[in-house]
Amino acid sequence: GLYKASMAFGGSTTIKVLLDGIREVVSDKKLDFLAMAKSVLLESMTEYGPITVRDATNILSATFNVGREEARKILQDLLEHKMIKVKKGHVVL
Repeated sequence: GLYKASMAFGGSTTIKVLLDGIREVVSDKKLDFLAMAKSVLLESMTEYGPITVRDATNILSATFNVGREEARKILQDLLEHKMIKVKKGHVVL
């Protein structure tokens, strides 16, 4: 799992997730990035109300200038780190 995201607010950050045998090595940068992704979703929910998984994918894709597949990986990582939940197709923080 490796994804690349270029930030809208200047500069570009590459987050690498290294698979070391079975153990996943997660850098602080990756957790910082996921926290940022979560806050982007939170802002959208505050502004527009409940969002679906599809909405969340589109929001992340547009915000971080990545494809939908990359955006889905980011959502998957948010779920794995228990930073978001999905209930009935909607993202819950």
